Amino acid sequence: MYPSSAMKVLHIIECGIGGGTMEFVHYLIKYQSSFNHTIICGHRAIEGWNTKINDPASEVNPEKVKVIEWKNAHREINIVADTKAIFELNTIVKNLEYDVVMLHSSKAGFLGRLLFFFIGFKKVIYVPHGVSFLRSDVSPMKKRIFVFLEKVASWLSGKVICNSKSEADSMINHKIPASYIYNGSDMPGYSRKEKSTNKFIIASVGRLCFQKNPRLFNEIAKAFINKPNVQFIWIGDGEDMKLLDSPNIKCTGWVTKNEVYDFVSNADLYLSTSLWEGLPYSVIEAMNLRKPLLLHRCVGNIDMVEEGQNGYLFDSTEEAIERINELMKNKIVLSEMGEKSFNISSENFTAKTMSAKYELAYSLA
Repeated sequence: MYPSSAMKVLHIIECGIGGGTMEFVHYLIKYQSSFNHTIICGHRAIEGWNTKINDPASEVNPEKVKVIEWKNAHREINIVADTKAIFELNTIVKNLEYDVVMLHSSKAGFLGRLLFFFIGFKKVIYVPHGVSFLRSDVSPMKKRIFVFLEKVASWLSGKVICNSKSEADSMINHKIPASYIYNGSDMPGYSRKEKSTNKFIIASVGRLCFQKNPRLFNEIAKAFINKPNVQFIWIGDGEDMKLLDSPNIKCTGWVTKNEVYDFVSNADLYLSTSLWEGLPYSVIEAMNLRKPLLLHRCVGNIDMVEEGQNGYLFDSTEEAIERINELMKNKIVLSEMGEKSFNISSENFTAKTMSAKYELAYSLA
């Protein structure tokens, strides 16, 4: 049993199989170390969470964290499956003690707010991590359904805290009350290495999926096929690997965290082609490694660039190509932008500050 005097935080996540959501919750657990945390997560993520919590490198006390499987949790809308999921969730939570509930991502956000409305528990915070109606891989009708569900859930219970100002603005534009706390990361405990090649390297990190838009990354790379001094690197793996067919792209597959740092540290420029985000951890970590940014203009990405200071936003393939050609010619500007990225991240995107702000949010929920 947890000590009764310590605050008990309940995290509910339908997937959380990796990536930003896992990083986010891990940092809350790490820096809210006096609290007790329970994580309820989907069956696909249970092994990953147990591994994460018990890894000494995660710097958390496993005795302060409990992980519980939510077997019927699924990402997509399915009335039968979602009904099973909410009844199962009710069975789980009625046997738990908690002082505040954190709901992570859209499905958990809807089912959780519905459940806690009927339970009558009010200290609920919903963090979208890239709200569902921003998705561009669904029909306009489905987007309208997502907006409607977000509105209904906001009327029921809980406060909405987004990962970035632009994500909060997207909520407010649909008349859904929302605030924001920027995602934060630790500075890597990592010794930067000297660059091992004379090539101009452009790197991106993420799962190869529709959201990250590898098709656009490939189009940009193809413009530099005839420039052997330019190398593109995609650090990650996924179902859309076949879209990266330009011969000047190296795809690393899944690698360790330190290997990610090695690849990004060796790059001259960090490129994101994402279609939507909450606030991407991959970009924060690139900023911590002093990388200038070239980011596709979308929710989440736009919070991370001070135009002309630490990089640029772009809207089209042609604009990205033009910016790369421009930056390749000026190593001094690249270095100055990289230092600016580091300064911006140090001021705005630290895990310790993020966790402290959520701790305050618990008391105000």
